[in-house]
Amino acid sequence: MSIDLEKEKIRVVVREVLREESHIPVDLFERLVRVEEGLKNLADIMEKRFEAMDRRFEAVDKRFESMMQYMDSRFEDVNNRFIMLTIFLSVGFAALGTLMTVFQYVH
Repeated sequence: MSIDLEKEKIRVVVREVLREESHIPVDLFERLVRVEEGLKNLADIMEKRFEAMDRRFEAVDKRFESMMQYMDSRFEDVNNRFIMLTIFLSVGFAALGTLMTVFQYVH
């Protein structure tokens, strides 16, 4: 409250000084002050929105990172399955070849 009261006192003093010593009309000066305040408020609003957007982008980045880790683990699991399948097939064909050779010499 005291800050608003001090601002108002400063405005009154500035208006009086401008009336006495300036060639700029007070209405124009008041409009200029309002425009500057509006621009300051707009800049504050924009800064808050940019911060909110940054937080959203960080959240999206985290989701993508977790999805990438999940996909990497899934691909690694599939890769391990193919490795095991390759090993079993190799052992199976080696055993089959060995059995065929043994049976050929036995008969």
